[in-house]
Amino acid sequence: MLLVYPVPLTPTRPTAMPTIPSALNPYTQTPILRDRSPATQPQDGAADASPPASTAADRPRIEISQEGRALSASRSSQTDKSKSNDEIDDSGLPETIKGMLKQLRELNEQLAEQKAQLQAILAKQDLPAEERQARLAQVQGTINTLTGALSSVMNSLNKQMSEQDLSSEQRAKITSLIAKYAS
Repeated sequence: MLLVYPVPLTPTRPTAMPTIPSALNPYTQTPILRDRSPATQPQDGAADASPPASTAADRPRIEISQEGRALSASRSSQTDKSKSNDEIDDSGLPETIKGMLKQLRELNEQLAEQKAQLQAILAKQDLPAEERQARLAQVQGTINTLTGALSSVMNSLNKQMSEQDLSSEQRAKITSLIAKYAS
């Protein structure tokens, strides 16, 4: 049995497929399809209305939470701390003195942060007087605590320096490291 399929006598032109604009989602690498035709027909009867302009809702938007910003800042500050600790670690000083220098650096950084916070409170004019006083007292108490800790570590460092037989080069290195991180 022979099957015959009808063949058109006139050549037909292939119909063009409509193009659908698309882009790749940069986060998932999946296509984002945007239909060129509006979802509903325009009310004025215009059949070939141009597509709406790209709005902010069409574009991907990323918002970073406050916790995310804090985490990012802490990671960058940890990187900075490790770099500054490298200088202390490579100094060739005894381990006890290296530890104290790291403590001094950390306390000086905390003290600088608290001083900046104190300045921010003083600059903020819209705080009620009682709230301002409470915040100032809290920050000043933290500053006093940090200052006392700095004195204690400095006294311990001086004691270690006098007990150990340090060369003049090592003493100069300690002095330069202290001066570098002092606030």
